[in-house]
Amino acid sequence: MYPKFVLSDYHENKVHTSIGSYGEQYIYNALTQDGYFCQKTALERRSGDLRVLDTRTGEWLQIEVKTAFCDYNGQYGFCLRKTNHTSITYSDFVILLLIDKHLTHYKYIIPCGLLQTQFLRITTHPIRYAGKYSPFLVRQNINFDDTREVAELWS
Repeated sequence: MYPKFVLSDYHENKVHTSIGSYGEQYIYNALTQDGYFCQKTALERRSGDLRVLDTRTGEWLQIEVKTAFCDYNGQYGFCLRKTNHTSITYSDFVILLLIDKHLTHYKYIIPCGLLQTQFLRITTHPIRYAGKYSPFLVRQNINFDDTREVAELWS
């Protein structure tokens, strides 16, 4: 089923807000299913979209969720740094949620320290993508320890 906001909302800002809210809720549900305790953060705190308790380590993590549908070229674009609450600056991890034309969801979990750019673009379908962020594609359950290990090998 196609998300309702794409069909019913024509105002660009409302569509972006709806897509972002959808992505945050989707990741919230995925993290909860994978055994994490999640809280949504207040926008004025500028501390990421979600606060997640890693039950394995006892550590609280700040997560920024970025969501994108593929564009007409089959690419996915993300603005990572803005001067308002949508920046990854105050987060530990960013989760990129990519939704293809068949509405299949793909998740990339990347430590924010590895992202120095303002914009990030995935230029092919997530399954075929072989760029520098490809090791961060989550194939099964979300695991921040696995992401940290990949980051150590990557840097």
